[in-house]
Amino acid sequence: MTGLLPLGLGLAGCAAIGEKPESEAAAELLPAAPQPEAKAIASAYVTGLAEAIEQDDFAKLKAVIPRESKDKVTEEMFKQMAGELSEGLGTLKKTEYLGELNQSVVMDYIWKFTFEKMSADKDGKSRNLCKEVLYMVRMGRVDGRFVIVGSGFRF
Repeated sequence: MTGLLPLGLGLAGCAAIGEKPESEAAAELLPAAPQPEAKAIASAYVTGLAEAIEQDDFAKLKAVIPRESKDKVTEEMFKQMAGELSEGLGTLKKTEYLGELNQSVVMDYIWKFTFEKMSADKDGKSRNLCKEVLYMVRMGRVDGRFVIVGSGFRF
């Protein structure tokens, strides 16, 4: 598994733009200072995502999906993503916040997701493998409010 597995669940792109079809919404430049409101939104989203993966519970994810994207995310999409993660990486054991990157127009918030998977070695002896991947939530500010404009795993 390489590349980016987006929790593309309809989160890529700025859904808030669709709220004002009569006028074009504009992304706002962000100051270099930390953006606690944006970080709080990203953190709540990642917490819900992690709980959904750990408990195989789509309702946990649905509860934290931005309202603009709720209709774009299906249980089938979640099950497929969760199945691919489980098969390729194992069971989610923990998440850890690593930091943020200011990209002027967006803030990228980054977590480490740690998975464990049992595997047999060449002698047939079972052993526990640890796999860590990055998860990024991209936040932007449109019309004065922070929105999730993208998210996904980085392998």
